Amino acid sequence: MRKLLHGLMNGGPEMTPEMAREFNVVSVLRLNRNQIFGGIASSINPIALSVGLWQDNLALILGPWCLIGQFFAMAQIFGWWKNRRKPRPTSVSERSFRKANVMAAAAGLYWAAIVVLCVPVVTPPEALIVVLTAFGTSMVAAALLSPAPLAAFIFFFVTVISGLVSLTIQYPSITVPLWLLGCTYVIFVLMMIVIAHRDFKALVARQVENSQLALEARNASEAKSRFIANMRHELRTPLNAIIGFSDMMQAETFGPVGHRKYREYVGAISDSGNHLMDIINDVLDISRIDAGSEDIRESDVRLGALLARCRLLFTERAARSGVDFEADSAFESLVLHVDERLIVQILINLVSNAIRHTQQGGQVTLNVSLRPQYGVLFVIADNGRGMTPEELSRAQEPFGSSGNSWVSRGDGAGLGLPISHRFAALHGGHLNVESTFGKGTRCTLRIPASRIRSTVADSSLDTMMSAG
Repeated sequence: MRKLLHGLMNGGPEMTPEMAREFNVVSVLRLNRNQIFGGIASSINPIALSVGLWQDNLALILGPWCLIGQFFAMAQIFGWWKNRRKPRPTSVSERSFRKANVMAAAAGLYWAAIVVLCVPVVTPPEALIVVLTAFGTSMVAAALLSPAPLAAFIFFFVTVISGLVSLTIQYPSITVPLWLLGCTYVIFVLMMIVIAHRDFKALVARQVENSQLALEARNASEAKSRFIANMRHELRTPLNAIIGFSDMMQAETFGPVGHRKYREYVGAISDSGNHLMDIINDVLDISRIDAGSEDIRESDVRLGALLARCRLLFTERAARSGVDFEADSAFESLVLHVDERLIVQILINLVSNAIRHTQQGGQVTLNVSLRPQYGVLFVIADNGRGMTPEELSRAQEPFGSSGNSWVSRGDGAGLGLPISHRFAALHGGHLNVESTFGKGTRCTLRIPASRIRSTVADSSLDTMMSAG
């Protein structure tokens, strides 16, 4: 029987030694967990059957039998209680499965005993109740013991065969149909045990594969983080030298450069160096955020100061591009508890994109409003080119500039919007981007109301929020 079951069980997925070890551990853990259900069944079923069949002439059978069942139940519940707080083992031995086989054989003999003892002395309806209860209990046991298929089949086989033999002796006239039904029942339950075991085996194999893939991904992420940390110094050091020397040459600190073309080339070197530095900083920012190592340095920041920085940074740039830029709010005295560097970076990303993708004669606006119980809304809107739904979806993904004409026009790495989304989330806020091709783009940054510091703002803040 053991060889037969072993051959049937080996039809599942091929398992590596790691998978086989994990499968044994999970099987034992599930067997221990199922002991509580087996204990409850071992307690209730004997009591119910004894009460239903109780007669004076059966007292000497049902009383001790029911008492033994309670001992079985207590042993199972105690085993579950003892093992439930133990740390997860790294491996298990065959001894655990042999123990399960012995317990299953004992439980099977226990239920076989009541069938053998009661069927000869009870009425046919009562005999049917005894057999159905024993067979039903063996069916439940087969399900609970599916991680150990040999134990499941031992319990079931011992109970069913004893029942068939007892019924055959007591009612020989129904021997043929009885054994036909019994054999069919045995085959059905055997197939159920095999299928459940194979499914369980496949599930554990997938879990191990997923764990290995997750470990590989974590190792790759750590390697990427180490690489970026090293490249941070290796790239920034020469770039700082290039930018610094080119700036000195542009300023002609130590004398005139000479030919006009040289001055143009020095300007191009400085612009290219600054642009490359911006891209490197964006890549480092997105990597730190994804690694969960981005620190938030919160402080109280006046809204008017944020808007003043935006006006200083973008008014002249917008004028050079022929774009009208306005940054306005009725709440400039409002104070927010945020990381000023991250909020400014969000605004720089959004306003830069808006100016970059707005044609001459267009308009870019930055307005700030308050919503009661909702927070502060920074709305950056333009009437520029806009984006199609496909371009909008790609623009919000890291490195989404590839194949995206809206993003690639900025000559960037396609990280502005993804970084802005992540910086907003770090503050518990949200960035929403809406765009219509040919009409423009509207970005709404929400900072939650919990970050408003009314105690350090002007005294009319509550009134203003109610009005907002």
